[in-house]
Amino acid sequence: MPKWLALVFCALGAALVVAGIRQSARGRETRTWTRTAGRVLASYVEEEHGGPEEQGWPRFRFVIRYAYEARGRHESEQVWIGSTNAPAAQDRAWHQQWVDRFPAGRDVDVWFDPEDPRRAVLVRGAPRGEVAALVALGTALVGVGLFLLARMPPR
Repeated sequence: MPKWLALVFCALGAALVVAGIRQSARGRETRTWTRTAGRVLASYVEEEHGGPEEQGWPRFRFVIRYAYEARGRHESEQVWIGSTNAPAAQDRAWHQQWVDRFPAGRDVDVWFDPEDPRRAVLVRGAPRGEVAALVALGTALVGVGLFLLARMPPR
């Protein structure tokens, strides 16, 4: 096995661990944000088609758009920190749960960054499962990379 491949495993794993820690910190930051009233404007599950069912299609994502007042009127689709960047997934029911939790027309609490009111969330914190998955996968990749490096013959 080439040394560069082991180093790629280590680098990718380290990047995932850093991303998980950063996501956790960004989620903790939302716990100090200010609450205001908002209203859900749109709430639905979006279906994406990009290939055959054998390759995991269709995929789904929720879209929840809401408006709120915080030094002006704002709109956002970020349910929690990072949710707008989450990849589409095969589990429609999971996405439907979020749509059911925040149906269109519902009045909601919106948490906004007092330093930048354009940044807002409906759910404070970061999903523990997402953070744990990033850190666990990253740690595993670093471990594989270090294992491969240790097994290489000395030059």
